[in-house]
Amino acid sequence: MKVLVTGANGLLGSNIIRQLERRGVQSRALVRPDAQLLSLKGCKPEYFFGNITSHEDMDKACRNCDYIIHTAAITEQTLPKLKDYLKVNVEGTQNIINAAIKNNARRLIYVSSTNSIGYGDKENPGTEEMPAMKPYTESYYGSSKHMAEEEVLRAVKQNGLNALILNPSFMIGPYDSKPSSGRLLLIGYRDKIVFLTSGGRNFVPVEDVAIAACNALTRGRRGEKYLLTNSNLSYKEFYDLVDEITGFKRVKIILPSHLVKGVGILGSLAARSGRHVLLNYNNAKILTVRNFYSADKAIKELDFPQSDIRIAIGRALQWFREYNYIRK
Repeated sequence: MKVLVTGANGLLGSNIIRQLERRGVQSRALVRPDAQLLSLKGCKPEYFFGNITSHEDMDKACRNCDYIIHTAAITEQTLPKLKDYLKVNVEGTQNIINAAIKNNARRLIYVSSTNSIGYGDKENPGTEEMPAMKPYTESYYGSSKHMAEEEVLRAVKQNGLNALILNPSFMIGPYDSKPSSGRLLLIGYRDKIVFLTSGGRNFVPVEDVAIAACNALTRGRRGEKYLLTNSNLSYKEFYDLVDEITGFKRVKIILPSHLVKGVGILGSLAARSGRHVLLNYNNAKILTVRNFYSADKAIKELDFPQSDIRIAIGRALQWFREYNYIRK
């Protein structure tokens, strides 16, 4: 059995490669020709250098692969236009779908996001049946992931493709060389004061997500979506855990939501002039909501583990220290 993993040098992709190796499964790692491979140090996949935006590359990458786990995507939240996401997140996924069908792949696992599913609160968390909600429906990134999901489900219905969709939340863990979600740990790591919003989100150990993705090769139902989530935490609760693990206590100041949104409005105005901004109005709204979810379906059908998020935070910090992202 051979498994193609797209975005193999990313946070999730590199953890999937390691999980496949632990299981003795042969993997093919699809990475861009200019990719940085620190996250795959010590791994021994078969490398394929190509781009998911190329029909030819994807056809070649999928040849002789029994399964495909598609994690590659643009995840940056601040790009100014929807078209900035479409070529990779939607058209790239279409290329993977077509190559999977052409090469008779046994199953395609598409890794999406919780952004395409409606959220709830701690008492009534979001489930797979809930449609996406504002402000995520107004996010270009979220919209592109939803559009890609629609392409996968269309191929399931019209072409008989054996595919399912995974919707992980905010992943935390080692091998985040970019870094991506790990930036939340690195920002203000040794500052005595940290400024937060009143919002929150679901945090999940990336190594658990990798286990679920590998389990989904043979488990889970065709055409279904699975939330891969774990701990529903406010941002203050998350940073309290970080302080507990590091032993470094910080003063946490919660910024008023109207102030955060006001800064976002200014960012959106600046973006209209072509400037790249770190915070626009919609992203400001995202930072002030609490998007909480339930993983009950994935726990039951994919044997999705629920490790302590503290372990994931510690593993991430350990890796960042080892590779000098933070001071030891």
